Amino acid sequence: MCEVKTNEQVELVGVDRSIKIYGNITQDSVESVLDQLWDIEAFDAEFLRTCGDATQLMPVVIDIFSHGGCAFSCQAIIDTLLSLKCPIICRAYGSVQSAAFLIYLAGDIRLAGKHTTMMTHEVSYDVGMNNFKVQKQELSEFSRMQKRMNDFVISRTTITEEDLEQWAGSEKYFDWDEAFEYGIVTDDLDLDFMYCVDWLGLGEEEQENEE
Repeated sequence: MCEVKTNEQVELVGVDRSIKIYGNITQDSVESVLDQLWDIEAFDAEFLRTCGDATQLMPVVIDIFSHGGCAFSCQAIIDTLLSLKCPIICRAYGSVQSAAFLIYLAGDIRLAGKHTTMMTHEVSYDVGMNNFKVQKQELSEFSRMQKRMNDFVISRTTITEEDLEQWAGSEKYFDWDEAFEYGIVTDDLDLDFMYCVDWLGLGEEEQENEE
């Protein structure tokens, strides 16, 4: 029978499951975040190879305070988070906007302080000095990216396609209450960690073994 690993045990084997995303999201700033997530992914793959029980994997906890940044860097983090087999707890502080808003939605449990401001908007891009054909290609790619991001927001919240169409061309801000109403936030930061563990169904086998 596999042994359930506590947070302390995980730290002892060298895998830090606490991640910080602060400031502008760029290719450089997400490098350490991605490295840490890949380390967790590798550790969990080995854990599952020996144990085969994903319900015993401890959550990743991601603290976010960011006004946003690069859409491509944002997508790299989202795809990596969604590939993890362990639960993800995201905690929002102060400001979670634009690209950071999308990363936040990758959490299975999404907590936020009552004074946190959230914001979403359409993809922004600069056509620069490229020729007309290249500009059309870039516009097509960003339109495709916008559709993909819209689908992601709709799949993770109660926000509808009609809502996104209504907010198009503007910046849609949410306070805590509205974010909770739209299913963006699942609870506030006072939520006890062990409640998160129970909500995610972790440790049930350990309890059964004790009985």
